Amino acid sequence: MSKIYPAVMFLSIGLLIGCSHVSEAGADERSQMVSSPATANQRTALGNLVDLFESEKGKHWSAYRSATGVSWNADSPDEYYKGRYEQSGHLVLGGFGSAKLPNGKVGIDYAEIVGNEGQSGVTLNGTRDIVEDLSVKKFYFSENYENILRQQFSESTVITKIADQCAPDENVEIDGGNAFFEIQIPGRKAAYVEAWLQDGGKYSPGYTVFDFYREKPADRIGRMKCR
Repeated sequence: MSKIYPAVMFLSIGLLIGCSHVSEAGADERSQMVSSPATANQRTALGNLVDLFESEKGKHWSAYRSATGVSWNADSPDEYYKGRYEQSGHLVLGGFGSAKLPNGKVGIDYAEIVGNEGQSGVTLNGTRDIVEDLSVKKFYFSENYENILRQQFSESTVITKIADQCAPDENVEIDGGNAFFEIQIPGRKAAYVEAWLQDGGKYSPGYTVFDFYREKPADRIGRMKCR
């Protein structure tokens, strides 16, 4: 199971709408870039998206058109390979403040802009009829996965680490740090997430990726020799 979807390398200018050049961002502007974490009774955009993903209607592409807090790059999924579809967009993870982010360009056009570190790319992946996978990707390595996840869900959601200390997956270039969690939202079947780190190359500070599954990825956990 590869961890790189066709649209996962989408963190660029389109994702950073509303950001300002570092030299132009003042203290007041930076203070407005703080994204609030979930409250006792209210989830963030990602928390709502995972709740939808775990619902019966979340198996259908049309259910995501009006997903709260998500801006999609297109109105419908695109076929990137025969029988395989994906839809990408962006959201803001709760609990983050301002950070320097790449502008999505390379060479002499590369520059850093100020935005919220929680600005993330999101990708749905599946067949023509069924949404099978959900992936979220933010700038910067952040191995405190559990804390990030907890800030996206209400207090009633139970998040449990089920495996970590994994060997790198030989099928994808990653920096490692893989860990798996179970997310139990009240009234929903448990969701599972694999968190991992991905090298961003010369023009990126690297990425933290969260891949969500409807079923426990036991085969992957075993194949990666996680503990």
